[in-house]
Amino acid sequence: MLYPSVTCTAAIASELQGSGTPYFQNSVVQDKRLAQQVLALCLTLEQPQELLVQQTRFVEVLSTLLNRYARINSRLLEDRQEHRAVRLIKDYLHDNFRASISLAQLAEVTNLNCSYLVRVFRDAVGMPPYTYLNQIRVEKAKQCLRQGMAIAETAIAVGMTDQSHLNRHFKRIVGISPGQYRTMSTSFKTEQA
Repeated sequence: MLYPSVTCTAAIASELQGSGTPYFQNSVVQDKRLAQQVLALCLTLEQPQELLVQQTRFVEVLSTLLNRYARINSRLLEDRQEHRAVRLIKDYLHDNFRASISLAQLAEVTNLNCSYLVRVFRDAVGMPPYTYLNQIRVEKAKQCLRQGMAIAETAIAVGMTDQSHLNRHFKRIVGISPGQYRTMSTSFKTEQA
């Protein structure tokens, strides 16, 4: 279960509609997908995750709940603003991939509210900002590993919390572990020499 505060719920509702308090016609709804999202959020909040991951998933769940079941109207911005915001987020993530980035920082960079920012970025890029950030970090890790850097040093150099954090994301994105990648890239260099 998740018990967001009235203040937090009202803030996200405000971001979605501009003003007013959301009204729920039904106090209980049957929504399997939303239930799975709530469960995933709870598991994320229980694990030591990056702030951007936790905040994004929280905003996504509450925004989905409000959009589907509360009486509110979402505001839309012009496409030109959306494309600019996506570019600003991408640039910010590329420039600051080593840092612990919050959703509030991305909102400040784009002048968009958090829920709209997440939706615009996901629609344009096909993934939330934290997944995009992890892809940047894995690409940077590949560069470090090709240069012979140790895996633990690489993890820290690319902004991952530790070696296991790097291993998990690296294996999911690349399909092999960082150690296997480093071995393959150094043997490839030797063969070419």
